[in-house]
Amino acid sequence: MTIKTERARELITIIGNGKFITGKKQLSDQFDLNMSTIHRWQQPKESGGFDGIPSVWVESVLQLASEKADIDFLDDSELILELIRDSQSYEVVK
Repeated sequence: MTIKTERARELITIIGNGKFITGKKQLSDQFDLNMSTIHRWQQPKESGGFDGIPSVWVESVLQLASEKADIDFLDDSELILELIRDSQSYEVVK
């Protein structure tokens, strides 16, 4: 796992109130994405994943996680840089 995939898993788990699968479901419903697409956010590219949250979704994911955890992740510039550093373009897969 990379820092980006670890952070993705952490944020998805926070959104799911401590359950990764619940977080995937909530994000899937919220963004109208396939759950397998969201699952791939926490997988490295070598394993067929996206190697982190695609930059197009970072702000929305941080907002949802902030609401669940009562922490403002959007104020954490280091976290944001970790999530977007070396981001590749992303094609939305539904």
